[in-house]
Amino acid sequence: LALTGCSSSHEVLGTVRSSFPASQPIATLATTLGAGGIRIETGSVETVEVEAEVLVRRRSGAVPAEDLQFEDHVRVVRDGNRIEVASVHDDAPDADDWQLRLRIRIPDGVALQGNLSVGALSIAVESAPEIVVVLGVGDAEIVADTVLEHVALEVGVGQASVTVRQTAPARGMRLSCGTGNVSARLPEAAEGTFELTAGVGDVQPAARFGLDKRRNNASAKATGGSGESAARYVLTTSVGNVTLR
Repeated sequence: LALTGCSSSHEVLGTVRSSFPASQPIATLATTLGAGGIRIETGSVETVEVEAEVLVRRRSGAVPAEDLQFEDHVRVVRDGNRIEVASVHDDAPDADDWQLRLRIRIPDGVALQGNLSVGALSIAVESAPEIVVVLGVGDAEIVADTVLEHVALEVGVGQASVTVRQTAPARGMRLSCGTGNVSARLPEAAEGTFELTAGVGDVQPAARFGLDKRRNNASAKATGGSGESAARYVLTTSVGNVTLR
């Protein structure tokens, strides 16, 4: 998923980077951003790497690219085993003049929280205890081999996509979109109860889940379950389509 979440009124000023040792175990990474993009991926087991492409509104009188400093644009706070990454600009009076495209590399097995107002969000990791993402406007894509507990993804306007390749979360998923499509791809062994709902649109579950599909005028719903797992999968959109594979 390309992190293109900037408008034509902004231009790239430059890129800043920083890294710090993960000498103490990291349990949670929380990333918050007003506008731009967030990409989180599995990296070294020994370090956390944060890279930010800095965009600024044209003719804003920003500092030259060679004078960019990481701490002037990105805030990283560590509280025990929790790390928070955010834009310095989001609380400033000139917040609308700035956008960041964040790329964060973390050790495997960290719980992930993401909150982005406008832009593109991408997560590609080997495993995580849980993944919780809220995106206002834009597209969100989550790909993981294993999620131990649950996935929650909420998108206002855009696309919501989750793929878990090997081990499905024990408590399932809750994916929702106001306007846009929702899709989930699960490993063959995934089981639990399933509820797919499209207010205006269609639901398209794979036959292997054995769901009962019903239509009522413009809306569609599919429900059912398999196996003994307590996992619950709820996929909804107000306007758009829902796909389960």
